[in-house]
Amino acid sequence: DLCTREVHSVELRGPDVHPFLMLAGSAMSSVLTLDELMEAMSEFKMQPRAACGEIVAMAMERAKSIEVPPQLLLAQVCFLPPKEVKVKADAQPAAKKPKTSKTGVVGSLRLRHIMLKTQDATPRPGASGLSAGMAAAKAKVSRTRQEAEDVLRKILKDLRQNLKNASKAPRTVNDLIVFEGKKFNELCRVHSDCPTSQKGGAMCGDLGWMSAEDLGQLGGTFKEKVDPLKP
Repeated sequence: DLCTREVHSVELRGPDVHPFLMLAGSAMSSVLTLDELMEAMSEFKMQPRAACGEIVAMAMERAKSIEVPPQLLLAQVCFLPPKEVKVKADAQPAAKKPKTSKTGVVGSLRLRHIMLKTQDATPRPGASGLSAGMAAAKAKVSRTRQEAEDVLRKILKDLRQNLKNASKAPRTVNDLIVFEGKKFNELCRVHSDCPTSQKGGAMCGDLGWMSAEDLGQLGGTFKEKVDPLKP
């Protein structure tokens, strides 16, 4: 018998129409349906590592009943919108505006975070005072990276569920930050290994204003991960 290869092509029309591309091994379809894959991807928009981690965790749980567990492969590619060169004026001024350079490009960002240390984490040589403080927190940790990512995905779900339960949806970015602040503080104090988690009020988990140079000094791909973030 001759087999005919079936090929389909789709023209990608940018992030507004096609925000991401999912590449899955054939074994993935044996344990999860297409609808389940898409639902998990939609749960973690523009967060490929979180989305793939959630799907693989679901697939591994399903595969436990299979005598010979399949090899599960999954990757997601997210398409980012073009970078805006100038900061547009907002009709309602933000409580705390991003600091800009003379050219109008955003020169620094204010970040809050929840950091989980893992057993394979090592202090980076020449770390700055800020990152060195983070590295020193809870030096002896038995948590694996996979376990940490499971916790972080649960935190993201809790924050989104908190927003869904709101009696009145936040209308502006400032409203959203204020509304999510209480839940973020609660989760940050419980889970974060960073010393900033012990700060009070809106300073909980706060890294302060960070320039592009500051982000670069944190090493790895930290700056690249921060660039596409939106409030």
